[in-house]
Amino acid sequence: MPYIASSMKYCKLFLLFSFTFFFVNCISQNEANNWYFGDNAGVDFSSGSPVALVDGALNTREGCATISDFNGNLLFYTEGTTIWNANHQVMDNGTGLFGDFSSTQSAIIVRKPGSGDLYYVFTVPAAYDPNGANLYYSLVDMSLDGGLGSVTVKNTYLLDPVTERITAVSHSNGVDVWVVTHTRNSDSYYSFLVSASGVSASGVVSSVGTYQGDPVSNYVGYLKASPLGNYVACAMHGTLARFELCSFDRSTGVVSNPISFTGYVGAYGIEFSPNETRLYMGVIRNQAEIFQADLTAGSPTGIINSVTSIGVSPTYEMGAMQLGPDQKIYVSLDFSDFLGVINSPNLLGNACGFVNDAVFLDGKNGRLGLPTFIQSYFSANITYENTCFGETTNFSIQTSDPIQSILWNFGDPASGSNNTSTLENPTHVFTAPGTYTVTATVVIDGVSQDFTTDVQIIDAPPINLGPDQ
Repeated sequence: MPYIASSMKYCKLFLLFSFTFFFVNCISQNEANNWYFGDNAGVDFSSGSPVALVDGALNTREGCATISDFNGNLLFYTEGTTIWNANHQVMDNGTGLFGDFSSTQSAIIVRKPGSGDLYYVFTVPAAYDPNGANLYYSLVDMSLDGGLGSVTVKNTYLLDPVTERITAVSHSNGVDVWVVTHTRNSDSYYSFLVSASGVSASGVVSSVGTYQGDPVSNYVGYLKASPLGNYVACAMHGTLARFELCSFDRSTGVVSNPISFTGYVGAYGIEFSPNETRLYMGVIRNQAEIFQADLTAGSPTGIINSVTSIGVSPTYEMGAMQLGPDQKIYVSLDFSDFLGVINSPNLLGNACGFVNDAVFLDGKNGRLGLPTFIQSYFSANITYENTCFGETTNFSIQTSDPIQSILWNFGDPASGSNNTSTLENPTHVFTAPGTYTVTATVVIDGVSQDFTTDVQIIDAPPINLGPDQ
């Protein structure tokens, strides 16, 4: 409890004594607006909710990746071996990549920091691939072929032997990106830094957690970073039959503090809630089912014991789970023309609202995979603290790319000229209790985007603390 000056007889409180409250509002960016997956299936989030796309050329059993520009316009997509451009034609020099349509996460696309045109496509093989188990990257230059792009560098070797898993998340500097994978016959996670200088030749090695060895079915299953970058989680499909949750350091790329959830036969899909308080784990064998772990449960034992079932699929195998731009988690259903959805993934237990047949794919079928993205695309975060009336409220915003300019509007016109700010981390004293819609207009790479959040300013009643002690 903070020091109380001897002259202070009263203190405005919320809950008990004097606490500082810290709020996070997660907002997505447009690079993940278009998804192509399954048997020529797709969805478009540009309207705010997923709308079926039926123009895709991609046909894949599992892994895939899609990328759009800052305005949400489709750039290209891949299943790890072929790249299709925005016209759904094979990109110039876009064949012969060393991923595999039967790899859990065959590819992930990472824009080169500091560039508006260059994109790395990282690929991982299928567990059963007889041609090797190598992590490669290729380079796409979107300034070529009239803006449709061309592959200029193909299949640059990084690491072997790797599993079918790959994920990515922004560095703590908000500019660079970590690409994370796991090697076979080892307990090692590898984090490769992608910066304006290129891709680091060697990864940061973290030898923690489960030893992932043969049979090769143990190399199947998703790897995900959390949206805010504080965790990574791994599904191990084969005889290991488990999920693993670890801490992640966005500054160093180090993975640590593993927690193992064992006894989950058919472990495959995995995803975090937008605010990182819940972990969702999906199994596709025996009975297709999704489980939720409460990451606020305290100790590792408490987190493990918090696991509860939040939904089953009586008809289809459930594969990937992927957070969407609308902050809902979507679930692939093998051979179904619907996607499942977790409507409120931040909520505990069945309140999260799992629905089996939620998004109609207009006659196209999903399979086991959904596109793999840089998870930070789902976490442009407005944070604020101090919400008692009369206090100074502090604001900040975090995005996956550097901010060129920003204009805040606090939704408080009675404050006059103090209602706006061009600082990245401004402060504001609200003029009355109530709920205010705060807007940050941010320019990133020349594109303007509006982020909003509602802030409730509370008129906490004075409480007599009695004589000074």
